Amino acid sequence: MLAALALQPACKKQEPVVIDARPRPADSAPALASPPSSVPTSQTSPSPSLPVVSPPPNSGEEPTVELSGVVRLGPSGRPRYPVSVIIASGDCASPDSRLLRRLPLSDTDSFYAVVLANPGEKLSVCVASEPAPGLATPIWARTESLTVGNANEQSFANLSLVLRSAEPRSFAVKPRNQ
Repeated sequence: MLAALALQPACKKQEPVVIDARPRPADSAPALASPPSSVPTSQTSPSPSLPVVSPPPNSGEEPTVELSGVVRLGPSGRPRYPVSVIIASGDCASPDSRLLRRLPLSDTDSFYAVVLANPGEKLSVCVASEPAPGLATPIWARTESLTVGNANEQSFANLSLVLRSAEPRSFAVKPRNQ
């Protein structure tokens, strides 16, 4: 018990370190840390500036792309197999495309997905009624290619696809590295 009491005064609480992660303009002087409020400013010397964490440069960032839309069923009605939404870099109707996202179609026949893509990359969205992922299906649809811009956040909304019979295709199953 005495050993525990003897160790308590040796432990000191340290003040938390605050790092300002907001980017600062290049032409401004480094911000100085403000002195603790308990010490008058006339008795302190200027403290060193705190490190500033800046976001990575735009050239290496992948834009966040939101995709949303609705799938209309063709004249034959709801297909026998579940409907998947497949988002890929390049042609989503090719099993060799780079799969970005695969998700089930909602009960309301709509979809919403967020993917990361490179600026200038061409994306496409497919919907397919697949017996199993990777197996060919004759019931599918594809959007026109969507080009990713340079903005950090982008949106392609109100995409509309009509699920119908077409030449049988199989779609990418696993994400591939770039």
